[in-house]
Amino acid sequence: MEMPLYNLTYRELKEALERGAEGGQTTTCEEEAGAQSGQDGRTADGRLATDWLPGRLRAGLDAQPSLCEALRQEGEGLLGEPEEPLRFADFLRFGRDGDRSAYERAYFARRRRLTVLALLALCDARPQRWLPALEEVIWAICDEYTWVVPAHVGLYAASYPEGIWDQPAPPRETVDLFAAETALALAEIVRHLEDALHPWVRARVREETERRVFAVWWGDPRPQNWELKHNNWPAVCASSSAIAALYWVEDSERLAGMLWRALGALRSYIGGFDEQGGTAEGISYWQFGFGAYTSLAELLERRTGGRIRLLEGAKLEAIAAFPLTCLLSEGATVNFSDAAERPRLLLGLLQRLHGPAVAGLAAAGYAGAVESGEAAIVRRAATATTATTATTATTATTATTAETAATAAQAEAPARLSGNWPQLVRELAWGALAGADPAADRLEPDDSRAYFAGIGWVIAKRRSGGELAAFAAKGGTNGEPHNHNDVGHFILHWRGRSLLADLGAGAYTRQYFEPKHRYESLTAGSHGHSVPIVDGIRQGYGPQFRAEVLRHESSRARTLFALDLTPAYPCPSLERLQRAFIWETGEAREAFSLRVTDEASFTAPPGCFEEVLISAAEPVEEAPGRLMLDKLAMRYDASLWQWRVEPCEIASSAGERMYWRIVLRARTPQRFLRWEVCFEPTSR
Repeated sequence: MEMPLYNLTYRELKEALERGAEGGQTTTCEEEAGAQSGQDGRTADGRLATDWLPGRLRAGLDAQPSLCEALRQEGEGLLGEPEEPLRFADFLRFGRDGDRSAYERAYFARRRRLTVLALLALCDARPQRWLPALEEVIWAICDEYTWVVPAHVGLYAASYPEGIWDQPAPPRETVDLFAAETALALAEIVRHLEDALHPWVRARVREETERRVFAVWWGDPRPQNWELKHNNWPAVCASSSAIAALYWVEDSERLAGMLWRALGALRSYIGGFDEQGGTAEGISYWQFGFGAYTSLAELLERRTGGRIRLLEGAKLEAIAAFPLTCLLSEGATVNFSDAAERPRLLLGLLQRLHGPAVAGLAAAGYAGAVESGEAAIVRRAATATTATTATTATTATTATTAETAATAAQAEAPARLSGNWPQLVRELAWGALAGADPAADRLEPDDSRAYFAGIGWVIAKRRSGGELAAFAAKGGTNGEPHNHNDVGHFILHWRGRSLLADLGAGAYTRQYFEPKHRYESLTAGSHGHSVPIVDGIRQGYGPQFRAEVLRHESSRARTLFALDLTPAYPCPSLERLQRAFIWETGEAREAFSLRVTDEASFTAPPGCFEEVLISAAEPVEEAPGRLMLDKLAMRYDASLWQWRVEPCEIASSAGERMYWRIVLRARTPQRFLRWEVCFEPTSR
């Protein structure tokens, strides 16, 4: 009997683990590589079915000679390169000035070294060349003061980050995203290189994992900060810790208890998605969280002989489909929240979930290098870099100078593989790095419409004449994971660019995650989104500042989305503020229009009222009331609204990009105000 997440009982979990550990049914290596369900917990030679990875890794690397060569070159460089220490002064910087980059650069470089050397020790014809250096980096990781990065130290404190860094005693140990991923990486590497590593190294890893992760979470009844949250944290922390336990814990009774607590956290995580599979965190953090969840689901299915299947069920299928709905064109995505406009997709994860249907994503301009959340895992193999650069070059004429320069720099970058183990090896194993098939169809979004009722997102796409036009808008609240104050905000995408855009995430510092600083930034504050500023007042922060959906209708030719934005503004004189989007498409080539209308009423005339629009193209005034955003025309009533533009250079972890903040200010604010703007393509 197959047992998905919500139907599983503790007794069923324990029995499935016990039966999986007993073995009985044999499988071939081909069945293992194919992730066949229904197999038993042990293979023909008695190995646990968790030992499936090395064969798949070798197959993935063998299919990419250029990647193998890049891996060897990087390994040779690491052998002659001293390891960067994790300095106490850098550790303290997050508490002193908010900087997290100095320590994290060395922290993740060490884990990159671990990944590269472990892959070579597993897959290269000369494993002995890499093993001594691998043992050194494993020993160094075991020597670290904590596996938790400074930005996450003391997260259990209600006053965090206050009351942590100014205290004489250090905070108690916790499990964060990267402590859990470190435990997973070390467990998996030691399992697959067990006989080759020094026994003291193996013993040390087991001891440190027990002390830093197992005892801290499973040995302490106090819940972790993330345990009952609905964002990516419970997925990554619980799944990664549970995978480490699957490798280390042989006692089925103890393992069942550990996994049962992990499954509780994962139920909270899945509960954070709406019934249509949407998450307010957006596509980047979907990858981070659901990728970890899928990794555990696959391993647990193998460990229990196919009896436990955490990916079963209609809601899980909807969650798996969410990122495909967010795809636009030429590598761009719907990027509300702290999400990059053009993220490096986990193509292996998407292939694991959707099979050959997504094989054409690389050909459609979506970069297949691995990147997730706060830990960037970058793969630049020569073939993949060339394919991505070639695709991007076709749209360079419509890109900004900064985008073109970034593309050129990427093209000149040497082939390089670096990153963290948990995601990168699964991208290899799931086939993401096997190279794009030139004969594969370009998988690109076509006519589709989606409404995520629980998070208040609308996405509508229409392809005409080979070009995709798309519109996305959001309601929701201003108390979401990785929140931006952005209810009522929208994106308009055409010809490979989001011309009405979302700025994405700001630079990750301590201040960026403190509300008093975060919402003063353009990236997270409402003044950096396409929403009004009401009588000089921006949207408030917190779940009480929200939008209420008034109406949603959708057909192939028309989408209507109406919102009440009144609760989003802490403005005493505001009586009502409603926004309506009307997206219309026609049969003719590039025939579409987006009309946005705001209606506001006040107890008395406001001192000012401004409409803000965030543009990725520099606006040019063609005539009063008509602006051109590249080849997109924007029309408004110039007799009622005065316009100005503010260039904005936005810095983030992805680099710097230029945007333009268009402000339309009411010439004579009245008690009753109506604003309307229309966007439509031009042929010139």
